[in-house]
Amino acid sequence: MKKSYLFILTLSAAYSFAQTNILQQFHNESSLVIEGKIIGSSSYFDSNGDIFTNYEVQTSQLLKGDSDSIVILKALGGIVDDHFQVVSHQLKFKLNDEGIFFLNKNISSNTYKMKYHERFINYRKLNNEEIKTANDALLELYPEFTTILSKSRDDRNLKTTNFPNIESISPLDITAGTNSELTINGSGFGIEKGTVGFRNANDGGASFIFTYSEIIEWTDEKIVVEVPDLAGSGGVKIKKADNYSIDSAFAGFSLVIPYSQFTIKTTTFGDSITVPLRHIGAMPNGTDPSDHLSGGNYKFKMNSEFFDNIDAKTMFLQGLSEWSCKTGVNFVDAGLLTSSDAESTINLVRFADFDANGYGGAAFTSLKGIYGCGANEANYVGIVTNIDFVYDSNISWGYDVVSNNQFDFEWTTAHEIGHASLFLHVIDQNNLMHYAGSYGDLNYGGLNQTYIDAGKEKVSFSASPFNCGLEMSVSECFQTLSLSQDKYNAIRIKLSGSSIYVNTPESLDIEKIILFDISGRIVKNINMKVPSNHHRFDIENTSSQIYFIQLLLSDNTSHLRKIIL
Repeated sequence: MKKSYLFILTLSAAYSFAQTNILQQFHNESSLVIEGKIIGSSSYFDSNGDIFTNYEVQTSQLLKGDSDSIVILKALGGIVDDHFQVVSHQLKFKLNDEGIFFLNKNISSNTYKMKYHERFINYRKLNNEEIKTANDALLELYPEFTTILSKSRDDRNLKTTNFPNIESISPLDITAGTNSELTINGSGFGIEKGTVGFRNANDGGASFIFTYSEIIEWTDEKIVVEVPDLAGSGGVKIKKADNYSIDSAFAGFSLVIPYSQFTIKTTTFGDSITVPLRHIGAMPNGTDPSDHLSGGNYKFKMNSEFFDNIDAKTMFLQGLSEWSCKTGVNFVDAGLLTSSDAESTINLVRFADFDANGYGGAAFTSLKGIYGCGANEANYVGIVTNIDFVYDSNISWGYDVVSNNQFDFEWTTAHEIGHASLFLHVIDQNNLMHYAGSYGDLNYGGLNQTYIDAGKEKVSFSASPFNCGLEMSVSECFQTLSLSQDKYNAIRIKLSGSSIYVNTPESLDIEKIILFDISGRIVKNINMKVPSNHHRFDIENTSSQIYFIQLLLSDNTSHLRKIIL
């Protein structure tokens, strides 16, 4: 079945301008439509402790509504002093981005919002053919529209040697945001450093992310560059200092990027450097302690609307346990957000009205933290002190059965916990972190080995000692699972009412049964007086959530099984 792909969980940036009905829909749903350019931005904390960025848009044409010459477009996320907030699926603009903005006014504010990034027609991404098509569609909607100018062509008569030529790129299979180095060999690159552009994984490669500070070596015949965290699969663009460029895809070279990890940039040490993010186990030195981040783990609470949605709660806990138990990332369930701690939204899982709040997409993960920690450039890191998961309450979510007009809650949750585990988007429809989701059942089949292995490496980094506080511990269930190779497939565990039945092969007796919850708390501890290959026990007093049963067996091994009560 053909699926309608979305910009995980925002709409795709790639659509046909010839389909004027799409632009008509954007027009109808917008209170303000302008042509404009981003001329500045500023980030700030709001009263709830979130960081927002206000983008200043200078209006060149007013197409619908009424506004001042400068329009303020508000988006969640940004950097203030030594603090950052990185938010998945929210709007991000660059200085001098120019195009058509379809906007709506925020409630009780003079600022505007844009739910989906596709409601910005970015002139920079259009070639001359697309500009002509866009002009035709826009003129049909706005007869007085001053058309977009075609991009000028440089007619200088250049010798062939002025053009860059790519002979090889290695490795073609490489990760992003991990300090991985890409080597490009060829000729005609010039002796003056240019830039290297990578396909932007946040928009499926429709635009390029150009690097400068990540370039390690640049000669006329060789370029060595670190692959930045937003890089996606596809060709890379070599742009010389004189602006002449070549796309490696046309030379037959395209990268495959299986995963990408979050980084941030800092100029603390002078030149801009790329800084990795890490999890920690307690609030950093010099800050107030907090229960949400203590004892080596991140504790998540659910608001009442989310907690009372049994399907959402169960699938979220399943996703949390899968990432925790397979990679070791120490995320635990702390239950319901109560009235006594309702003022603090730290590590909160919730539904929210995205339209009312000016949020983008249909779900997002928010990572907050301290912009840098470390005595020198070599050990400087960005530390994550707060993680929130937010789902749009206006969306039709599909749980066990997902219809064609619903979003797949299970896939979305696994994807968002991937962001919380510090993974970014990629360009690969078969990859969990693919930038675009879709309506309908995505048939999530569990974490693949790529993310399990990469997740373990990231956890190892976060579990290593550092200068600013307690490192994150490896999750309890990961440690327990590592003891068991799950080689006794004949073991049967069955739930019936309030009872659990455990049966093992006759040659394998049960000596001890431990039932514990996702946080590692022991709920039942049964020492078998006489080892046996079958046992029943009751669980009347436990709440509905995910549990683990560990069996200690007569061959001195253990077996772990996840159950949902």
